[in-house]
Amino acid sequence: MSDPRIYYAMLGNQINRDLRAKITDLKDYQALISGTLDVQKDKATERFKPSDSESTEEEKYFLDYMNKFYYRRHYSRYQDLFLKALIISIYSAFESIFVSTCSFIIDIHNEQISFDGISKKQKNITRYKNYLVNHRSFSFNKKLWKKIEDLSDLRNILAHSDGDVTPKFNKTAERLEKHNRHIKIVGSWLEIDFQYVDEVTSTVQEALINFQDQLHSKSLTLN
Repeated sequence: MSDPRIYYAMLGNQINRDLRAKITDLKDYQALISGTLDVQKDKATERFKPSDSESTEEEKYFLDYMNKFYYRRHYSRYQDLFLKALIISIYSAFESIFVSTCSFIIDIHNEQISFDGISKKQKNITRYKNYLVNHRSFSFNKKLWKKIEDLSDLRNILAHSDGDVTPKFNKTAERLEKHNRHIKIVGSWLEIDFQYVDEVTSTVQEALINFQDQLHSKSLTLN
């Protein structure tokens, strides 16, 4: 087998490239679409106003109803779609970078790793993380990794039920709401504000940079 240090250095550089190519692109995409949505929001806010100060309560109620309808029709539903797509894409970017790197590390050491005996409840990313910890002496910040796992759970709810808190996802949704102030259960739906996207993007970047740093460190010390 060739010197593993060569491959570890290469993998560290690969993560750096993918961070720039995937995560940075997602941030740029968010800024681009948010600008478009902001214009829609301005148009949709208080579009229907009373013609004079003597409007009746019935007229004001109707205009308020029309404003909410127009806001939903021309802004908030698009915002919801955009938010869900961003969250799913952020997790997918992390999973693809992390799992592909772990798979390469297994190949470097010519190991046959089977996850058949591991509980199906354990996430795919966590299986690989545990391999790195138990077999390759990597370490991961527990609080940071918990946020990644929460992102995985949120991604599953959005991907499989479109944010609807079905009986299957009820306990998971309640736990997510408890763990993060940007996630709330409203009726039977998850409501997520855009601050969560900024927060989880930083979390993913920090986790991958930490992983990259460990790969570079091992490329200098590994025998």
